[in-house]
Amino acid sequence: LLDQVIAYSGAEVSPETVRAALGLIDKGIVSEFIETIGRKDAAGVLAVIERLSEAGADLTHFTREALSRARDVMICKAAGSAAGVSVGLSDDEAAAATKLAEMFSSDGILRLTQAMLELADRIRRDEQPRFLLEASALRMIRLADLTPIEDLLKRLEGALPDAPRGVGTARPQARPATAPEPPPR
Repeated sequence: LLDQVIAYSGAEVSPETVRAALGLIDKGIVSEFIETIGRKDAAGVLAVIERLSEAGADLTHFTREALSRARDVMICKAAGSAAGVSVGLSDDEAAAATKLAEMFSSDGILRLTQAMLELADRIRRDEQPRFLLEASALRMIRLADLTPIEDLLKRLEGALPDAPRGVGTARPQARPATAPEPPPR
């Protein structure tokens, strides 16, 4: 690998040239991708994908890295940063994942992780991986923000009986029954 890096970068080896030569994905851009989804920043997530494409990053590899990061965030959301350390994250990685976890509801991070699983499976076979990544990222923004149906039902059940009349909760009045008109002849 060192020979490959030297052949790629010449006499001066830097972390950036090592990443580029070996096709490694910077963890910072992976975290930025997850963060822009958490902020519901469509323009930001598309800008991240643009930067990846301009750099010639392998989007299949990036998607696997993003799935791994979403999993870290999910673990830390569910059980705290101590759980992150127990599953192989450093203290710094667990703290960063916990910070990202604050941007999502428990259900939101589960939906994000599920969407990332589906994307990781599909992207390696897709002829247009960038388009698939863009569409999936925009979908993830929407998925992370959904309110669980159970919560909506509870809100509806609680709001209808207590809401005052005339504030959008009036029930439609039944129309008086009338005999249907005969068809014209």
